[in-house]
Amino acid sequence: MRIRVKDQKLSVSVGEFSQAPLVMGQVGPSQSPLFIEEGLGDEHLRVQALRAGEVENYDTERFLSLQMSVESWNIEVKGRVDGFFINEAGRACIEEIKTSSDYESLLEILGNPLGHPYGLQLLSYCYIYQKKMNEWPEAQFVFAKTDSSNHHEIFSLDYEPKAVEEFFAQRLEYLAVEGELHKARLNRRKENIKSIQFPFSEYRKNQESLIQYIEESIKAKKVCFYQAPTGLGKTAASLWAHLKNCGEKASQLVYVTPKNSQQLNVVDTALEFNIEGLKVLQLRAQSRFCNLDECSSHCPRKANYYEYISDKENLKELEEIEGRDSASLEQWAGQRELCPYLLQMDLIKSSDLIVGDYNYIISETNSIDRFHFGEPSQAMQPSLVVDEAHNIVQRSWDEYSVRLEYWEDLNRTSDSSLNKKIRRLKDEYNEFVKGVESQARLSEEFREELFASLRELLEGFYEVLGFYSNRNEHLESYQQIETFYFLVHGFSRLLSYEVLDFAMVSNKSSLDLLCYDASQVLKQYFSRFHQLCFFSGTLKPVDHHARLLGFSGDEYQFKEFASPFPREKRKLMFIPQISTRSKAMAVSSGKVAELINRVISQKKGNYLAFFPSYRFLNEVASLVEYDNIIEQKPGLSSYEVKEILDTLETSTGNLLLGVQGGVLSEGIDYKGSMAEGVFVIGPGLSAYSQENRWRRDYFESRNQKGENTIFIYPALRRSIQAAGRVIRSEEDRAFIILVDDRFLLPSYSECFPEDWFVESPKECVPKSILRELDQFWQESDHV
Repeated sequence: MRIRVKDQKLSVSVGEFSQAPLVMGQVGPSQSPLFIEEGLGDEHLRVQALRAGEVENYDTERFLSLQMSVESWNIEVKGRVDGFFINEAGRACIEEIKTSSDYESLLEILGNPLGHPYGLQLLSYCYIYQKKMNEWPEAQFVFAKTDSSNHHEIFSLDYEPKAVEEFFAQRLEYLAVEGELHKARLNRRKENIKSIQFPFSEYRKNQESLIQYIEESIKAKKVCFYQAPTGLGKTAASLWAHLKNCGEKASQLVYVTPKNSQQLNVVDTALEFNIEGLKVLQLRAQSRFCNLDECSSHCPRKANYYEYISDKENLKELEEIEGRDSASLEQWAGQRELCPYLLQMDLIKSSDLIVGDYNYIISETNSIDRFHFGEPSQAMQPSLVVDEAHNIVQRSWDEYSVRLEYWEDLNRTSDSSLNKKIRRLKDEYNEFVKGVESQARLSEEFREELFASLRELLEGFYEVLGFYSNRNEHLESYQQIETFYFLVHGFSRLLSYEVLDFAMVSNKSSLDLLCYDASQVLKQYFSRFHQLCFFSGTLKPVDHHARLLGFSGDEYQFKEFASPFPREKRKLMFIPQISTRSKAMAVSSGKVAELINRVISQKKGNYLAFFPSYRFLNEVASLVEYDNIIEQKPGLSSYEVKEILDTLETSTGNLLLGVQGGVLSEGIDYKGSMAEGVFVIGPGLSAYSQENRWRRDYFESRNQKGENTIFIYPALRRSIQAAGRVIRSEEDRAFIILVDDRFLLPSYSECFPEDWFVESPKECVPKSILRELDQFWQESDHV
């Protein structure tokens, strides 16, 4: 929907118009996989071509629109019908084409055409035509199977014109209320921004320069990249600059991070600006609100919610909700027996600052459309801030990859004939998973073969799911089949992306569709935001990151900011004499242990050592000696992490051994006496697996430094993140020791922060480690 407040115009597509909340209370069959249009191939276009051959003067994609005045709004409803012709009786006929394998079940539901979006869509077109031509047309569906056969059936839709008129009038009134609410939001944002106050009496060192740089990027209409260490106040600076700009335009700000703890910090910082009436929404995953094992399309709280928002007066109540944190929303929805997750998603359009996970902007099934409610101009679109942006590339690769797991267990039903069908489906699914061979690159011919197999497999799912469509009881077997269906559906949907290149990786118990590069998809998503800002403590080399996010050199600008903390309180040393390469591990583990033992015996305190792998960690753990040695184990729970941090905070004489890229080496502040120093043992290079070698070769073939992209740059980010754990405030003092000769190579050192050395890391190679550390401890006591 697009709203132009200036001249009171509202434009909506027929598709969106027909998704009326007043019919969506029927959560159940209409929401099931049976009625999701597949889009596997060209069924829709194929059926259009067939109908054009069957019917004389058949008009495809005919545009219809209608403008009507409601209250003070001029509302336009527009769209293109799949087929239009004049039948033998001389009467106009409008067709909508739908592809499904179980259209018999859909026909039963469409017996009440005003009770399903498909029926409302077709009847909305009929209403528009009637208003234009003063006659009601015939309405019919053309249903085609998704098996690529030429079989299709025509279903004439009976309808009552008066009922259609009533629906249309109700819907227009509803949209007029939406328009008024949107108008009030814009006025509120412009007015509220006048009260913004910077929450601190003075700027931190370099913070004011950072704010000025962000503001310059906004004025220059450039994508803003910047790198800055902890302590500079990046969150406050980014929020301050963008909230002011968004307030002046009356637009929204979307702020995404990779972790919930960071999102809470963003929300708290925004509230400190004391912007009167600022509505801040923190998006949470659906699993945070309910037990997904019990949540299904038949959930009564979903049905209650859609029934609730079908009343236009309730829209006004939603607008006034102040507390928009997950706990408050859960309580508010619980009192009304509504779905809190759906409530949260509907509150996006009325919120000023939306804080959430990366998934909300990069997910292939994301909610990005909800961030673009209202004014049509690009300048009025939301701005986007991406925190810890070094993580988003890998997250996008993961998002556009999918794994089909082998189907082991079989949930049975009381129906023996249905059990046979499920067992046959399970065997066909497992045969597909096991039968596809690994491929470094997918040829067009191979993709077509996969599509054919996937189509047959989905046909089997439709057949089995069709047996459940008329059952109301909660069945575990249905949920199991639905889960595998969505995996297969997602697999086929990703495979259809022409802008994505994939590898196929076959294992004994799974089949992976592995995305090489998601930059073109990300570029499409990012283009929908007015202003973009990406920042992190590890964004070098920036051209590498920008390219993987879909930006060319003339679209962005970059600046690096130095640490605001005194350099005299940080002792940085590179130890190239010890190699941590896997071939040298038997020897180097002893040397690393000796180095750690000698250094930590010099001054009692707490120390950190982060390794490239658990294997290396375990080798060294048996050789180090200290009061209390804490070893990180795989899969630490949040409770176990808290226990470790509490130990470091309340006692001394602890040596924490962890892995780079793990939960203890990123996103945690070891302030004050929690850590006197950190050892970074070698670069945390990714394993040279078949998948990583294929990815490397893929980027090499595109002249994009595959070795650096897949191995070196990610490893350096992990190492730098680990090194940055210990200097988190002006009072902190600590050493940072990086162990390995590769850290001195240009391809590695180009990633390091500019304030680590003047020209080369060789400047930080000590002549005597212990003597220089002793001098550092003495001098830092007086800084």
